Amino acid sequence: MKSNTFRIDDINVVTKAIVALAAVMCLHVSYLVWKIYIIRTPDLHEFVDLAVFFNEILVTSGIIFGFLILMFLLLLCQHYPKIIQFLLPCSLQYIAVTMSYQGYTFGSMSLPTGVMLVGATLIGFLLFDRRQVYLATLMASLILIGTTCAAIAGYLPYAPKLLDSNFPKELGAAVFLMVNILLLAIPTFVMIIFVSDRFMSRLSERTQQFKQLSQLDALTKVNNRLVVHEYSQKLNQQSVDLVRQHVIIMLDIDHFKTINDQFGHLIGDVVLQDVAKLLQLEVSHEHVVARFGGEEFIIILSS
Repeated sequence: MKSNTFRIDDINVVTKAIVALAAVMCLHVSYLVWKIYIIRTPDLHEFVDLAVFFNEILVTSGIIFGFLILMFLLLLCQHYPKIIQFLLPCSLQYIAVTMSYQGYTFGSMSLPTGVMLVGATLIGFLLFDRRQVYLATLMASLILIGTTCAAIAGYLPYAPKLLDSNFPKELGAAVFLMVNILLLAIPTFVMIIFVSDRFMSRLSERTQQFKQLSQLDALTKVNNRLVVHEYSQKLNQQSVDLVRQHVIIMLDIDHFKTINDQFGHLIGDVVLQDVAKLLQLEVSHEHVVARFGGEEFIIILSS
């Protein structure tokens, strides 16, 4: 049997992406403020490379500007699904790359970098598709491991903003340190991600079940009037160019009170269920069928 249940997400995917971008952008703003404070505090200059810090301010400012552009594009294109499908993974990858960059400048094997990697992944599970999160996490991990290997080989500085990063200068010691950290960090990281993934999956399933129950009429198992109200709000939020033509049909069951009086309310319930099933069979799944109240039903047909 065709399903005419209209589903509405708790939070629009565009809103989720903007929230994630705004949250990570605030982190980069805090990094920028900290860098400016260090530059303006002469007592701290003995610990840092000022030339690198000046470049860091420019790069971080550019990163923040990139976040603003992505959020603006998401708002501008929120009614164009094909563009949004391209912008969403781009947003997640941008978060991964920028956080990897900050991790590299802090030191790819430092505690702040590990916290950033785990924290960004957990936030990703809350707001994005899990496959995209795994891809972004894998890319960020490869970037951090790659920059560490490049630092060990002498192609890149390790934690370039710091004058003394406590990173071993001798090749064997550096390799030994990296291998030990990876052996300790990778199993822990995988365990955290796996447990979080399973927990978020179950939570998402439960949330979706509760959402579906809140949108269904308990008796007839078609949409309730809440769905009609939300669907109408969704149409009102769309621009005039994107609104399709709709036909709204209101109908009720003639002499339904007589059925209840003569045969009882249980038979009346069966009649309501049969009418709902008939409407679902006759109306395409692209349209909305809902019980409006009592013996009244509403059908929204879109072109």
